[in-house]
Formats: sequence, structure tokens, C-alpha cells
Amino acid sequence: EARFREGEGDFADPRLDPRRVALAGDKLGQRAGEQLMLGDAHAVGEGVGGIAGEDCDLALAEYVTRERDPAWIEARLGEIALALPETRSKTSHGAPGWKVGSPSSDKFFAILWQRHHGEDSIGVLVKCGGQDEMAQLIDADPDMYFRPQYYGPSNWIGIRLDRAGVDWAHVAEWVERSWRVCAPARLTRLMTAAEEF
Repeated sequence: EARFREGEGDFADPRLDPRRVALAGDKLGQRAGEQLMLGDAHAVGEGVGGIAGEDCDLALAEYVTRERDPAWIEARLGEIALALPETRSKTSHGAPGWKVGSPSSDKFFAILWQRHHGEDSIGVLVKCGGQDEMAQLIDADPDMYFRPQYYGPSNWIGIRLDRAGVDWAHVAEWVERSWRVCAPARLTRLMTAAEEF
């Protein structure tokens, strides 16, 4: 069993203390642009509260693979979606989604797509400007965009999120754009006025 020590106390698997894993991961992640040798990773980890050996390997592995973890992707997407006015999370056919508007007339503006209907990736579904725009985006970058089954005909486009180098600012722009399409006019007017202020 992987263990690490701080002073005299032992801690079980580092996943039980996410603050230490995150701190070690951030320290190791700061070196991501460098060629990081295993011994270097151990040295960095030991400098963060005595994480060493297998524990450092685990912290590094969790840090560098987090962007492919469905729970991490859902949490990151939720932060983006729930930062917009009058939004709430709700499931859509068993998938996490985010709605805007009053409970009596709310609409989904983002849905997490987790390998549904034969699609092999995790992505977010957002509203686009129509079938022509969808086709152009998919043709231009098929590694990023996809046409989700059943949702595509209603102008929902998929953006893959479980790939290397996801531009989360770009994802946030799409989520906000979709929010504007689905939000009540009073909200979009308020948002526009606030931006112009």
C-alpha cells in the first residue's frame, strides 16, 4: 500500500488527502515543460511535505491524467457553467447537464457527453449556429468537434474534452455562447448591458 509520512504521523493513500496531492501535482506540473526524470519528480515531491517514492509517482500520475478523468472534467465544466447567471445543474437522460432560466421554463445549454451512442470520447454538447456551422467546424477540426447522435439535428455540437491540451478558455466561450442562445432575453440583455458598462 502506498504511504507517505509527515513528521511522525502516517497518512494512508495520498488520495485521502487531496490537498497534498494537489500541492505535489502543482509543483510537478510547474516542471511539465521540462523533461522530468523520475528522480527529479521524487526530489520535487520530497520538497512538498515529504512525498516520496511510489507516493510521488501516484501524485504525478494523478496530476497529469486528471484532464482525462470524467469526474475532473465534470467538475471543471460545472465551474464554467454555474458561473453564468441563473444556472443550475440537472441530469439529462442520465448525463450531467446545466440549465438556464426559471424552473418552469429553463433550458439545457450544456450537457456532458460520456461515451454515449458509440462515441468514444468525453465531451460537452453546446448549441451552435446551425447545421452549416457545425459541418464547417467538424471539417476544420474533427479531433475537437463531433456531431452527437440524436442531438446533432437540433444544432447541438460536441467538443471533445478528454484530449491533450484542451483550451478551457475556448470551452468557456462555447458554453457562454450556448447559454446566450438558451437564456431568456431578459438575461442576455442584462449580460450585454453589464459587458458594455
